[in-house]
Amino acid sequence: MSGGPHPPANSDVARGGAYWALRQEEGPALSPAEQAELSAWLAADPANRADLQAMRDVLTDTALTAAMTCFVTADVVPVQPTRRAWMAGGIAAALSLTIGAPLLLSRRREDGVVSMARVTVPPGAGRTMALADGSQVIANGRTDLLTATDTPSRQLTLTRGEAFIRVAAMAEPAPFAIDCGAARIQTLAGALNLDVADGLTEISLYEGAALVTVGDRAVRLRPGERAGVEGTRVTGPVAFDPLAGDFRTGWLVTQGLSLSQLAERLNRTAPVPVRIADPAIGGRRVAGRFKLTEPDRLLASLGKLHGFTVRRRDGALELVTA
Repeated sequence: MSGGPHPPANSDVARGGAYWALRQEEGPALSPAEQAELSAWLAADPANRADLQAMRDVLTDTALTAAMTCFVTADVVPVQPTRRAWMAGGIAAALSLTIGAPLLLSRRREDGVVSMARVTVPPGAGRTMALADGSQVIANGRTDLLTATDTPSRQLTLTRGEAFIRVAAMAEPAPFAIDCGAARIQTLAGALNLDVADGLTEISLYEGAALVTVGDRAVRLRPGERAGVEGTRVTGPVAFDPLAGDFRTGWLVTQGLSLSQLAERLNRTAPVPVRIADPAIGGRRVAGRFKLTEPDRLLASLGKLHGFTVRRRDGALELVTA
């Protein structure tokens, strides 16, 4: 990760060798408070030092280093699935575009009727779209959204998945409105990432300013701030590091997700589906900065912390209680 404070670890992850190995290998340098926390953890049990070294060995093996080198870039680019995922997703995308696109809908608003086009991006495939007003959308796999097709209209609905939206500025300022479940986001211009999964919506602002409204509660976001929406409750803003990466470069940075929510995010681009065989595992919380392009290695590391193992079964990665 480049620059900015590292998100605080939760109590579960902070005590694990996997967490500290990830922090040391991926940077930035540990803060004095983190160094003190690590020293205390190492001194608490002689086995902790061996655990840390074992996890570092996993993270620094030759194959993993080569894979990470291929995917990390200084430029922002669409997510890069594996060749196998591109082939499967590309065929599915081509079929959907040939058979069902564009599916035009109508949505009534106060000043008239807005023509909307439904866009469905299959798992394993990303898609970049130019909107009628000059804005741009980069959609992750397994994403469903509606976009306005009328030039004067600046409206989008994200029903599932994840999208990075660069909102174009207009000569005559006009708000761009985005609906995500119970939330409405409005901005005049800028860049933001929207993530809708398993009852949780996250709005991360990279540029500009945005207003997030849920019922009678409103949260204003500035660059580097994130809001969360669960049901009809909105939380935030909380700080995040815009330079830490996101799905466009194959990263996930979170201050707290359940394993079910993590599995849903992995399944957007994972070459092998992820399933949670034991429902008791799904609610366990994880936090940190995770590389999404090696789900088997990521889940194996998390399993050591959270008491589950990963097995391959029927063409999927299954999480079962250890």
